[in-house]
Amino acid sequence: LAEALGALYASTGGAKWHSPWDLAKVSGSRVDMCSLTGIRCEAPNMWSTDLSIDNRNEDGDVYGMDGLQGTLPTELGLVPTLSEVVLIFQPGLSGTIPTELGAVSPCLDLYQSRISGTIPETFAQQERIGILGIAETSISGTLPNQLLAREYGEHFVWFEIRDTKLSG
Repeated sequence: LAEALGALYASTGGAKWHSPWDLAKVSGSRVDMCSLTGIRCEAPNMWSTDLSIDNRNEDGDVYGMDGLQGTLPTELGLVPTLSEVVLIFQPGLSGTIPTELGAVSPCLDLYQSRISGTIPETFAQQERIGILGIAETSISGTLPNQLLAREYGEHFVWFEIRDTKLSG
């Protein structure tokens, strides 16, 4: 977990965020990581913690992790309990969605970023998808067939793909 969050911080210019993390004060424990701005941890049971990376506050306003410049690191895909990545209104966020990230996070919202490339097949292959928010990005290609075959509400909840470079 510490490695993945450190990679996110480094690859997106964390020192220049509106509220940069003070990684020197973090010991690497799950509790310390969960105290970072934009990181939410919920313990559904005593054996695991669901991790959310979200740059919105409780009112839905962008805060803290505002001003990301760079790419999403592949290390995020190494956190099997990563349940949500919401990094909206980040015009400095570029690159592609790492295949590894697509395999673990069932909720992915990158609205109004410069993310490009295609939707990873690994994302489409997940059993349940909560969110796919790629509106106003440079995502291209076609939607994976596994996404097109899903029933709304049963296998995915929210799907926003307008103003992309998708075809087909």
